[in-house]
Amino acid sequence: MTEGHVHSSLCLRTFALGVGRGETMLARDIALSVAAGSGLMLRGPNGAGKSTLLLTLAGLLTPLEGSVVLEGHDEDFGPAFHHCGHRNAIRPPPDSD
Repeated sequence: MTEGHVHSSLCLRTFALGVGRGETMLARDIALSVAAGSGLMLRGPNGAGKSTLLLTLAGLLTPLEGSVVLEGHDEDFGPAFHHCGHRNAIRPPPDSD
């Protein structure tokens, strides 16, 4: 492996991205740029589209609009994204004391 393979300059960019489930648009006109070594924090209420956005960025869902690009990725070296999902939480019922 060469230095370029270990320390490549990657940048995740979206252009006029629209995400949703089925034909239901949850968020649109998303423009972001996340450079290598930085992070992305998503906050919002349940159903706002946070998980849908992450699944779309990972390539597991097709964008309803726009595009997702990983600049600097060489496809010859394998997949660009890996997704670690979560199970839906179950809130215990309130105490009935």
